[in-house]
Amino acid sequence: MLAGTVTAVVPLKALHAAKGRLAATVDSDRRREIVAWMAERVLLACAGAGSVSAVLVVAGDAEAARLARGLGAPALVVAEPGLRAALDAADAVTAAAAATLVVAADLPLVVPADLDAVVAAAEGSERIVVVVPTLDGGTGALLRRPPDVVRTAYGPGSAEAHVRLAAAAGVPARRLEVAGLAADVDTPEQLRAALASAPGADVGSPPRRRQAPGAHRSGQRMAQGTVKYFDVTTGTGTVLLDNADELPIDRETFAQSGLLELRLGQRVRFDIAGEGEQRRVRALDLVSF
Repeated sequence: MLAGTVTAVVPLKALHAAKGRLAATVDSDRRREIVAWMAERVLLACAGAGSVSAVLVVAGDAEAARLARGLGAPALVVAEPGLRAALDAADAVTAAAAATLVVAADLPLVVPADLDAVVAAAEGSERIVVVVPTLDGGTGALLRRPPDVVRTAYGPGSAEAHVRLAAAAGVPARRLEVAGLAADVDTPEQLRAALASAPGADVGSPPRRRQAPGAHRSGQRMAQGTVKYFDVTTGTGTVLLDNADELPIDRETFAQSGLLELRLGQRVRFDIAGEGEQRRVRALDLVSF
């Protein structure tokens, strides 16, 4: 294991501005939930990595900082716009660490072993940069030993930019391919792929998942059915009841459920509101086995 302390730095944008490329298909409240879900998964990976001794979230506003602290991570608020300003501030705070590992906050497939692999790639070097590219040429993770060995250069093509900065500084650079650090989420297609691939039975549940209004009410039997269709970008879908009737799931009901996704064939329970052709799903929840 790399000698000395390794501090993971996770930049988290102001939540109102996060994931703007999803705005055409995903409303602001759902984008906040998606950001919270991804940040939780990244911070859990950091906490579980044996090679990471400390974690710092660089938050773009007070709301993002509250999210990070609610997940158990210390947060530094840097209101100045831009990732460069945020990471410069983080560099000042983490200067005493042996190395820093910047991890993007939108990598929901990352696991602790991925981060341990990045740290292991720096073993035996007093001065080194390890760059893990994303699928689109960005930087999913960046290890710098020591933390000020090079500045950061995030933006389009940042993986190659970081390698060039290291070369200009006369510092060895290693490019490492790690699947869990490559699949960042910026587009609806990438979001669908991440939700389909993320492991675990509670995929799509945001931190401190809300209970749907009216769910689990004492003495009331809830209907059950199977998800027939769901569109993650609109939050709408269809449930097939056990008697073969179909009921719609509207955007409001899905938003109140606290879920981020429903999968084809998934069993759900719910109340039924309305009569006749106006019947629809309310108080949606997953069936636990």
